Amino acid sequence: MFVPGSGTSYYAGCDGGVYKTTSTGSSWSDVSNCLEISEQYSIGLSASNASEWITGWQDNGTNLANGSWSQVLGGDGMMCFIDNTNNNYMYGETYNGGFNMSSNGGAFFKGITSGISETGAWVTPWTQDPTSSATLFAGISNVWKTTNRGTSWTKISTFANGTSTLDAIAVAPSNDNYIYASELGAIFTTTNGGTNWNN
Repeated sequence: MFVPGSGTSYYAGCDGGVYKTTSTGSSWSDVSNCLEISEQYSIGLSASNASEWITGWQDNGTNLANGSWSQVLGGDGMMCFIDNTNNNYMYGETYNGGFNMSSNGGAFFKGITSGISETGAWVTPWTQDPTSSATLFAGISNVWKTTNRGTSWTKISTFANGTSTLDAIAVAPSNDNYIYASELGAIFTTTNGGTNWNN
């Protein structure tokens, strides 16, 4: 919106805040008073440090709070979490299952999708095994599992769901052989770690 009477000054509002230009868009200043007002897809909390958390923000990256905010991944930030046993390991995601992992507290992230041959939902669900920290599960069109923090993945289901994608996944904290996954109109469960599934 233009400032009344000006042809060079205007404001722009977006999910990252409110910005102003006085140079017809050549340069911008953030006038949001440092408010963190982006839309967050997810929040991942540290299990050992109450002030450390990682968040996925639509169009505004994956951001880490640990005394102050820092953006650790760009683009769309989706589902993210901090390892439940070691804060140096952090996981962030971009759209459609672009999984990333940091082993140094968020200073550097690398892609960890080797072996995955499906495309996930816009916000692809994934989670850490509650008892084995190097094991992760992802819900794409099928359930995928890694036991080495994403170095390689194996498909552990064969759902006949065509082009459908999973929208939620959970692993029972009492027994990690119990895994649940859902898509529109169906909930799948296994009681033996993915060998057999029931709808």
